[in-house]
Order: sequence, then structure tokens, then C-alpha cells
Amino acid sequence: MRLVRQLSTYLLLAIGAVLALDTAISIRSHLTLFEADLRHDEISIGEALRPPIERAWASGGEAGARELVQAMNRRENGIRVGLVTDPDLATGEVVQQRYESQGEPRFHTLMPLGVGSPPAAIEISEPLESERPYMFQRVRGTLLTAAGTIAACALIMGFVGQRVVGQPIQALVAQARRIGAGDFSPPPHVGGRHEISQLARELNAMAQSLAAASHRVASESAARIATLEQLRHADRLTTVGKLASGLAHELGTPLNVVSARAAMIAEREIEEPDDVRYSARIIGEQSERMVRIVRQLLDFARRQTGEKRQVELAGLARTSVEILKSLARKQGVELAVESAGEIRVRADASQLQQVLTNVVVNAIQASDRGSQVSIRIGAGEVGDNDAMGRHAGRYAVLAVADRGRGIAEDEIAAVFDPFFTRKPLGEGTGLGLSVAYGIVQEHGGWIDVESALGQGSCFRIWLPCEAA
Repeated sequence: MRLVRQLSTYLLLAIGAVLALDTAISIRSHLTLFEADLRHDEISIGEALRPPIERAWASGGEAGARELVQAMNRRENGIRVGLVTDPDLATGEVVQQRYESQGEPRFHTLMPLGVGSPPAAIEISEPLESERPYMFQRVRGTLLTAAGTIAACALIMGFVGQRVVGQPIQALVAQARRIGAGDFSPPPHVGGRHEISQLARELNAMAQSLAAASHRVASESAARIATLEQLRHADRLTTVGKLASGLAHELGTPLNVVSARAAMIAEREIEEPDDVRYSARIIGEQSERMVRIVRQLLDFARRQTGEKRQVELAGLARTSVEILKSLARKQGVELAVESAGEIRVRADASQLQQVLTNVVVNAIQASDRGSQVSIRIGAGEVGDNDAMGRHAGRYAVLAVADRGRGIAEDEIAAVFDPFFTRKPLGEGTGLGLSVAYGIVQEHGGWIDVESALGQGSCFRIWLPCEAA
């Protein structure tokens, strides 16, 4: 897991830095001790050699002292002893320092003697060739220790990190993905009292809250949908009631024809076989006409399951006009359908027919006798999205226009409000246009109105277009 790897990397880098710093301090400390030992050893050698050299100087002069020093050089391994004279040695202080001799680092000590003029001193020098191997050995040992420590820490941190961080985080990520997909199933258990377990508890609480909210929203949505369906069905039945009186007159004519022909056959007023067959054919045609009228009304009134498919608007408009023809004839209003071509939309045909019927019924009731209600089917373009949520694109437009009394300007904004009506009590529920607007809005469209008092109204139904 990336987080565990990042934490392990940072921790190992920190451990490596600490070990490197410790190694540097340790090497510096050991080199200081190494030099201190050299200083102490050379002073000890000088103090041990000073008495015999002073005696040799006293007995044999400078030559005797140098002869003794040369003999000492032959006996000592790596340490060189010499005799130097220098006026600066009159201070009697021991001088110790590093220097290079033929590219070889050495450390030397000048131990003043109490003889000679100018003052003489014993020079003791020792090579520093063992210093570098010592340093390399310390560095190598420290690096091996550091590598072992880092490897052990990496294994421990990888195992512990995966158990403490990796697995809980993976479980929380999987739970977050399930929540994003709408699955609020029981969450995984993450024990402990650290921050990850606290995050897990908060995520579990959030999942429980979301599950409760989801159930609440689902139930409320189901109740809202059921209420809307009941409202639409009630509005449909109200429209059926308005159509009933017109249909009674529409059914009266074929019923009279059927009754008269049946009576003529029963009373033997028609006895010729050809005449009987003709009357029977008329009775059958009129019966089919009545069945068709009743079926249209029943189909319109029946509660139907919504299913969106391609709907050709001109055919839908003609079907609606056929249903409303008797109501329009009773009101003395003519219905006309005009189409700019075959225009299709993806919609629920039953719901769309209810929308058109509601709007046309309002137009019929608002019209004067002898006037016309026209239904025009065309297309329109919307260039840009607007603040009302109307999206740019091509739309089908069903325009229902009448030449009735019109709507006052201050009432236009309220015509789609539930229960708003200007009809006398008992003649309207004020739900028709509200239901129609809700259906159109669910189909991704809207309804707008143009009206003026005394000049009539035009309701335009906008629906997203779908090519045929």
C-alpha cells in the first residue's frame, strides 16, 4: 500500500540519517582519541629517552648524543628518533604537530633537553598509516550495522504497517466505494483506539445515517409518485366526466340507427334478403362506431403504466381530437390539427395525451361558439441554457391556440399552480394545467403561455426532439 511504503521510506530515511550522524560523530571521537594516544605515547617515549641522551651529551658531547640516537632508531620499528638544535626551543615547551614527509602523514613531538647551545631537543616522529585503515574499518562496521538495522526495521515496519495501517485503510476504501455505489451493508470492524479506528467508526456512523436517509427518501419518493399518479388519474377522470355529456350525444345517433333498423327487421317491414343484409351491415357499422368511441374513452380513463417510447406527435394530436370532438361540437367549437411534418419525441404516449387533452379542453371551454381551436405541431431551437433550467437544443413544439377571452397578465404566472381556476364552483378542479406541467417537466420540457384579454391564448408545449 502506498501509505505504508511512504511511511516506511520516511522512517528508514530518518533511521539512516541518525545512523550516519552517529557514525560521523563516532569516527571523529575515535580519531581524536587516536591522536590523544599518539601524543601521550610520544611524550612518554621522550621522557624515557631524555635522561640517557642528556648523559651521553654530558660525557661525549653532541656527537655522543647523536650516536646514541642513531642506535635507538635502529632498534625502534616505525618510530624515528632524532636530535635537533633550535634557538626557539629555549622556552622548554614540548611541541607536537602533524606534518607530511615525502607524501607520508606523520606526527612528531619535540621534547626539549637541558643541554646544548643553542638548546637541543629530541624529535620523535611516528607514521599515521594506521589511522586510515582504522577509519575505514570503523566506517565499514558502522555501515554493516546500519544496513542490518534498516533491513530489520523495514521488515518490522512492513509487517506492522500492513496490519495496523494497510489492511484497515483497504477495508475503509472498499467501504467508501460501496457507499458511493449505494450499498450501506454492515461495515468492517476496525479495532483499536488510534486515528484509523476513529475514522472507521465515523465512516460507519455516516453509512448508517445515509442508509436511514436513503430509506426515508425512497419511501417519501414512492409516496410522492403514488400521490402524483392518483392526482393525474383523478384529473383524467375529471376530463372523462366533461366528455361524458358530449359522448352521450355522439352515441345517440348510432343508437337510434341501430334501434330503428332492428325494429324494422323485427316487424318484418324489411323482408327482402338484400334489404335485410343491408340493414344488418348498417347495424354492424354503427355498433363498431359506438365500440370505437367507448374504447377511446376507456383507454383515456384507464390508469396505465408509464413507458417511454417514440411518439409521433401529429398522430397523437389527431387521436386526442377524435376523443374531444364531441365535447367541441357541444361547445360549438371547431378543432383543427396542423403539422409541419413527422416529428417524434421519446415520451409516455398516455401521459402526453393527457397533457394535450387537458390543454385542449381548457381551450375549448375558453372559446366562444363558432371559433376554432388549432393544434400546430412544429419544431423550435433553444440557443443557450437559461436560469430556468431550459437546455439548449432542438425541441418539438405543440401549440394550442384559441380565440377566447384570454388571461389577464397578472394571472399568467399562476395558471400552472395547483387548484388555480377561474371557472365557477363545481366546473373545474384547477388541477389540469398543473398536472400537465408536471408531466412535461418530467419529460425534460416545459409549457409557456402567451395571452391577452379579449384576444385568446396560446399554450406551447416544448419537448426534447428525437429523430424519426
